[in-house]
Amino acid sequence: MSAARRAFFASLRRSAASRRRFCRLEAVRLEAAKEVGVKLAIDMRWADDQTDREMRSLCFQLGQCYASNRTCPDPCCLYLAGLSEESHSAMRRVTSGVDGWRGAVFDRRPLLEAFGDEKERVVYLS
Repeated sequence: MSAARRAFFASLRRSAASRRRFCRLEAVRLEAAKEVGVKLAIDMRWADDQTDREMRSLCFQLGQCYASNRTCPDPCCLYLAGLSEESHSAMRRVTSGVDGWRGAVFDRRPLLEAFGDEKERVVYLS
């Protein structure tokens, strides 16, 4: 094997190791956002009243929001409150990997019930 070929494979191993390290650090940051970060609450109880097209658009927007949040140096906790089983299954169909979102909470309870005493730490979107 030539020296250039060995150097190429060594750089691939280094880049793979740095990607794994970055993914681990990202996971730690996003999980920490659940505990100490600002909670961005998205009220999903109206999602069942939407047409299929509107639901696909909503799922796409939530995916964009999650992707943007992942790259932030100080991410927030995405909290989808009032999420019904139908809406969650629609999200699974439209947005791949939604069940593996780190730093996101899917809750079936209504928003006010879910946040009780923590209302001052919540940013509410409907």
